[in-house]
Amino acid sequence: MERKEIIARLNELSGELGREIDITGSSAELALRLREAEEELGAINGDGGCIPEQVVTDKHPDLPMGDRIQVKPSICLHLKVFGSSGYLVSKCVPPGVLVEIASRDFDPEKMTKGG
Repeated sequence: MERKEIIARLNELSGELGREIDITGSSAELALRLREAEEELGAINGDGGCIPEQVVTDKHPDLPMGDRIQVKPSICLHLKVFGSSGYLVSKCVPPGVLVEIASRDFDPEKMTKGG
């Protein structure tokens, strides 16, 4: 998301939250402020602050299938999951939704293997 888009979204969220959000600072600061405002609005709306948008974080289409596993989170988690393109994306995954992750990221206390 570009700086102008982030500022526009912050202005929208400002109205929805009923308070002014600072739109000054670096792009990184604005992106962090946007994430916080989205989570705040999500908490108010009762979805636990999960942000559905996906952001590409790593490109690993060549990771062997044996190093990937399917999991179902037992709680809402922000995970790096494999998207349909084979790339890793950062995503908020609601409880009970089956996703594919790198096996090294598996946490048995927060998710179960398989479908």
